[in-house]
Formats: sequence, C-alpha cells, structure tokens
Amino acid sequence: MHSLTKLLRDIPALQRAITLDRTNGYQDAWHTVSFLWRNDELRYSEKMGEEEESKRFIKAVQLLHQFLLAQQDEAS
Repeated sequence: MHSLTKLLRDIPALQRAITLDRTNGYQDAWHTVSFLWRNDELRYSEKMGEEEESKRFIKAVQLLHQFLLAQQDEAS
C-alpha cells in the first residue's frame, strides 16, 4: 500500500495500539516510518541514505510488521 494514511485508517487495531501504547514504541515506529516514507527524494534517489536513519527505519518497519502479523495470528 502506497498511502500510509489510508493504511492506518483501514487498520483500527494499529490505530489503537499507537494511541494506547504507554511505551510509545508503536507511536515512535509509526512516526519514523511515515516521516521517512513521505520523503520522495529519499525513497527514489540513487543516493545512499544515512546508515543510522536506515537502521531506525528498518527497526520501525519490523516492529509494525510483527504487530500486523500478530493481528492475523501469524507472528513468529
């Protein structure tokens, strides 16, 4: 899905997790993914991104991915 706004709207469980998570882990992960995803120049550029920013993005995607898998009873 290309639109993260639509994704969040269509997954109420993720919305609740982001809102109710007292550790802010999901909120931070969502902010990281959505902030970096909106940067078209970064997404489509041939240039290398910053290593730390890339690691933070991947970690955030993994956290959200695990959440979504758990919602489908597919968590590993």
